[in-house]
Parts: sequence; C-alpha cells; structure tokens
Amino acid sequence: MSQQAANGSGPAGREPLVPRYSLQGIGTAICWVSGIALLPVGIAIVAEFQQAALMAEWINRPSLINQSSFRSDWLSAENVDIYASSSALLLGLPAFVLLVIWSWRASKNVQKWGEQSGRGVRRGAGWAIGGWFIPIGNFWIPYQTIQDAWRRAPWTDGSWQRYDDPQRNNAWLISWLTWVSTNLLSRLVIRNWLSDETPREFRTTYLLDAFTNVLLAVSVISLIIAVKQISDRHAFRQPSFP
Repeated sequence: MSQQAANGSGPAGREPLVPRYSLQGIGTAICWVSGIALLPVGIAIVAEFQQAALMAEWINRPSLINQSSFRSDWLSAENVDIYASSSALLLGLPAFVLLVIWSWRASKNVQKWGEQSGRGVRRGAGWAIGGWFIPIGNFWIPYQTIQDAWRRAPWTDGSWQRYDDPQRNNAWLISWLTWVSTNLLSRLVIRNWLSDETPREFRTTYLLDAFTNVLLAVSVISLIIAVKQISDRHAFRQPSFP
C-alpha cells in the first residue's frame, strides 16, 4: 500500500483530499437534539393509544361509562398529547436548522472534492438550503443532496479511495420516506379533526395519529444513523453503523 493512499492523499500530482468543513461537531448536535426529541414523541404515542382505548371503551360499553371519570381521563391524555407534541415540535425546529447547515457544509465538501478530482456535481451547495423551500421540489431535492453527500465523498478504507459509491445510504432513504409519509399523514389527521363527530371516528384518528408518530420516531432514529455515517465518511473514517 502506498504512503500516499495510507495518508488519504489524492492521485499523484493532486493536493490531499481534505474536507472543507468538518461535519462531526454539528452532526453530533443534530443527533443529540433529535435523540432528545424522541422522548416527547414516545410520550405522545402512548397518550394517543390511551385516547384511542378510551374511545373504544365508549363505543363498546356506552351505558357503563362514568361520564365524569371518562372526561377526566380523556382530558388528561389529551393534555399530555398536546404538551408532548408541542415539545417535540420545539425540539424539531433547531434540529431542522442544524440539518440544513450540516447539509450545506456536506455539499461544499462534495463540491470541493469534485473540483479537485475533475468530477462534476449534480447541484451547487446553495440547493442544500434552497431545496427545502421549493414547492414540490422539496419532496426530492433535499433527499438527493444528502444522498450525494454520501455517494460522492471519497471514502478511504485503508487501501484506496473511491468516489460515486453506487450504494445509497439506506438509513437516509428510510428517514426520508418515513418523514414524507409523516407529513402526508399529519395533513390527514388535521383534516379528520375538523370533521370527526362520532367516537368511532375519533378512535380512528387517534390511532392514525399514533401511527404517524411511530413513523416519525423511525425517521428520527434513521436520521441519527445517517448523519453519523455521512459525517464519518467526510472525516475519512469507516462508519460506525453497519
């Protein structure tokens, strides 16, 4: 193995392929904030299943329901759900801002490596920010931008460097698909809340809301894994996750 390869240098005659920005500090922040947000998401899921169970009890045994006790239990679960969901949203906002900055830095790294190696990039680094805010385009541009941060980074594995990895980052794919699904289902939940009238309809909406938050939890966990993997690759280290 050549000393050049061992040191992570580029081809002969080219400067070492050093990332322009480190991703690990901000990547760690994303992982911590997102991980903390999982706690209120989990609490919201429990509260929503509890509300669905209360509605099922009302449907199955309406004559045996103690109205005062039922209302107290329902309001308690409803308040827990509201506070937990609000807390998750408040934690999600800084996590999103950090993710956009992290994505921009990753894109700048890929852009620099593309210039050094003579390989083009699909989009400029500005898309890592603007892509999130383009109607319809935000369904795929951010996904492609972060996927490119994985595929188009040089990966030193101890013997050589390779670009344009044909394998996608599956953790990021899962995170993106579940996040998009969560957004679509959330709109359905909101629409149902505006039209529900019967206990059966409310039970269905509570279950749908719980399922939406389960998908959100899967998305957050997958995001943490993807951010760690990509940050490690940009640091020229093997990802910690399989």
